[in-house]
Amino acid sequence: MGLCPKGSEGATYSMLTTFGNIALVVASSMGSWCAKIWDVSNDALRSHDLEGLWKLALLTSILPIFPLVFLRLLPKDQIQQKKLQQNKDRSLLGGVIFLFVLVTSLVMVMVNAVVILRAQDGGRRGEVAVAIEGAAIEGATGVFHGWPCRSKNVVLLA
Repeated sequence: MGLCPKGSEGATYSMLTTFGNIALVVASSMGSWCAKIWDVSNDALRSHDLEGLWKLALLTSILPIFPLVFLRLLPKDQIQQKKLQQNKDRSLLGGVIFLFVLVTSLVMVMVNAVVILRAQDGGRRGEVAVAIEGAAIEGATGVFHGWPCRSKNVVLLA
């Protein structure tokens, strides 16, 4: 059974790789958002507050089953696949959905990256406190996640 039309193997592979890579980042971002919605911090778990944990565990157990709904969209056999490959009609809706998912995912990843960078430096570029083994150094300078830093109180971890 062929997975793509002859001659477009490279484009198909790059499309699948792109979606796979974006899916990893989007999944990480969504996981972080869910962890903020339901408190699953170490403090909550230490205080035996498991309210958010069971909800997050339930969600992460159900989500992997969701793609099974789309299995019916795949060709049933090789004959049906050959018919689809020979059909020259193209779906405008499919193309629009593809581009919408791609662009939305990229925008979501970029917005999440900006939020993380702002949170790491407290919204002020260059003033970052880094904790490393409790040793404080006054007026230390350096690079933190690619950003030049000068802080009055940088703590270095060993």
